[in-house]
Amino acid sequence: MAAPIFPDSSVRIPAHNAPIHALAFSSGSGQYLLTGSADRTVKLLNPATRRTIQSYQAHGYEVLDIAVSGDNAR
Repeated sequence: MAAPIFPDSSVRIPAHNAPIHALAFSSGSGQYLLTGSADRTVKLLNPATRRTIQSYQAHGYEVLDIAVSGDNAR
């Protein structure tokens, strides 16, 4: 399996309302990016289009870490 190709230039991440603590690319192709923030949200982004796909806001505390399963199911 070939190594994923990641962006080689800076990517502006849609604004959280607080500092971003965690970043994780999806497994496999690395097509998607997850960000976790002090504003207690996780955002699923497409860095190629710079668009937020989904925002998850049910966290009771700051999001300090993100992990993606090998099959991207979790």
